[in-house]
Amino acid sequence: MSLDYLEIGKDEYVDLSRNNVKVDPRIVKFNSISILGQKYNTREATSARGSYIQAYFRDNNQSEEDYQLRPAQIQYFFRHSLQVMNNENTLETATFTFAYVRWYKDLNIEAHVTTFDSINTKCISNTFIDRSYMDILPVHCIHSPIGMYINKLANCNIVINLPRRIVE
Repeated sequence: MSLDYLEIGKDEYVDLSRNNVKVDPRIVKFNSISILGQKYNTREATSARGSYIQAYFRDNNQSEEDYQLRPAQIQYFFRHSLQVMNNENTLETATFTFAYVRWYKDLNIEAHVTTFDSINTKCISNTFIDRSYMDILPVHCIHSPIGMYINKLANCNIVINLPRRIVE
């Protein structure tokens, strides 16, 4: 498995080599995950249904604390393991789960359709923003699933906010 997409964010990460931490370049890719009883799929799954989400996104032009919910499509999920030193000075394996997503662009303000705002929906562009390190999303940043009408209006997708399903 190639880590081409992970290379995008390589300048954002701390150099772990001086702390004698070995990073394995392999990832384990998979097509679906259940988070608190809600099943999410990827674009690569047998059906793209369940691959549309709303997640927390931080725009580079905003402060670090200023996150916004933004629609995205999950391309795939992956797990990455890393050997880390614990409090007893022994190595243990930590596994992290991420979603590689593509974020949808906002619609131009003059093309905004206000009718949809009143019925818990909104219009967004049908194109994605440029790839960046923000495309690698820890799964805990996924907020909720969304419904998506693709290309129902010119250059526009309609997003329907769906309720979160939480099962104990």
